[in-house]
Amino acid sequence: MLVELAIGDAYGAAFEYVPADVVVRGNTVAGYGRHPTHAGLEPGHYTDDTQMTLALAELLVDGVEWTPLALADKFVEVFHRDPRVGYTSWFHAFLRSVTTGREFLDRISPGSEKSGAAMRVSPAGLLPTVAEVREHAALQARVTHDTAGGVASAEAAALAVHYCHYGLGPLASVASWVSAQTGVDWTRPWTGAVGSKGEMSVRAALTALTSARSLTALLRECVACTGDVDTVAAIALAAASRSAEVARDLPGVLYRGLENGTYGRGYLYDLDRRLLAAVAPPVTDPAQLHGSWSDSALYLGQMEAESVTFDPDGTGHFLWKNVAARERTPFAWSLVAPGRIRVGDEVRPARIGRGTTATGEDTTVLTLGEDRYGR
Repeated sequence: MLVELAIGDAYGAAFEYVPADVVVRGNTVAGYGRHPTHAGLEPGHYTDDTQMTLALAELLVDGVEWTPLALADKFVEVFHRDPRVGYTSWFHAFLRSVTTGREFLDRISPGSEKSGAAMRVSPAGLLPTVAEVREHAALQARVTHDTAGGVASAEAAALAVHYCHYGLGPLASVASWVSAQTGVDWTRPWTGAVGSKGEMSVRAALTALTSARSLTALLRECVACTGDVDTVAAIALAAASRSAEVARDLPGVLYRGLENGTYGRGYLYDLDRRLLAAVAPPVTDPAQLHGSWSDSALYLGQMEAESVTFDPDGTGHFLWKNVAARERTPFAWSLVAPGRIRVGDEVRPARIGRGTTATGEDTTVLTLGEDRYGR
């Protein structure tokens, strides 16, 4: 999800608020372009949409309670560790001037209805219940966008991810479902250029999502809106990447061309896997574990592989191997509490949920302590 979001952000950034004729000529999805006026934004580099999304994803992965101070601390941290352009000039200057979350909260004026709270909220959509999604989406929105429009658009963007990730219905009904959960009508189709308000970006993203069948077509449609298209694309691709209805057919050049520095493509892939594991539901039935699980499909380029097998009779084994050797370690196992598995003499937390392979395909992932296995 995070990789696709970043691709939508980086691709759309070249077309943000450019004239419509420039969009028509250049929106080919054949590679990254350069914005005609935004100095310092290199082709394939993501913007504030992705950077602030990383803040929320990392909080979920680390199991940190979402409080205004924790959120503000993380926003400051992710900016200062990797300063970049793409923010509004005012907010960029504000982030440069603060060094702690407390200073952030003391000085921020959270009266904006713009799209900042919606563009970053997608990780919250992976949480297991609608109530949790709405609570987290609203909480993070109020730190910077404590307005009716700011909160509502953040909740809607997160719920779109939730709907797709948990397969709650056909994609054509996503806007209707989001409307039913929030009491706000999101079904009216968006037309025309997208302005800076969160409601505009989310409505445009939901309009594109309802007819999406492939990520490539969706990306082109988002950018064709004109206006604040990097935000529209980030919101829409984050949700669509979690839908089984949407073909993952983005051109390889967009994956290869996505920036790959310290917090680039490789980091996003790894954080994606850790995020999906962190929000997966705990194991509640021993039968969920029965069979073999392997890490071989989850990591690219590994020289060795480990698998774990849980047999119905309460025995099992780990199997480690490389090209030259293999080692089998048997154990007895049992489910001692929801989400807690005794493996030999050790009790480990255990979660099972939807995840992705190293090549972006859907799989089921078992998280056993710090280790992850798929099948």
